[in-house]
Amino acid sequence: MGLILDGIKFELNTNTRETAFFVETENGKVTKYGYDISFQPGDFHGEKVSPSLIVNDIKINIKDINKLKNKTFFTFTIIKSLLRENLFIVWEAEPIIRCRITVMEIKNDKAHLKGRGRVYTDTSVKPRKKANFKLDCWLPIISDVKDWEKFGL
Repeated sequence: MGLILDGIKFELNTNTRETAFFVETENGKVTKYGYDISFQPGDFHGEKVSPSLIVNDIKINIKDINKLKNKTFFTFTIIKSLLRENLFIVWEAEPIIRCRITVMEIKNDKAHLKGRGRVYTDTSVKPRKKANFKLDCWLPIISDVKDWEKFGL
């Protein structure tokens, strides 16, 4: 499990607080969720990189975290990604061109995400470099700073 970017596989980095499924609650209800996903360093077209994906707060109003199952985040415009500051990082933070990421399951204090999309990998060159990605990973669910302890972080 992890990330396949332009056909190249990257393993999930589970040894950092930069990989998590964040949940915010208010009055016993889930009001927001989002996720930061970082991957282990690997070779990407001759250079060592550690890709990351950031999807900022998604507003929701549900009573139970398990109701996040089958919820899908999607974006089909760069403008939406820029406004929400949803980013994909290879060398620098770049807006996501498009993506669809679904919460497949909530189990054992973790969220299983699967998705795919297209991202910029380098906008400093002309033409800008783009790549497709596939994502399949389990993230620790963090709703309180104390939750990190459950995962040894």
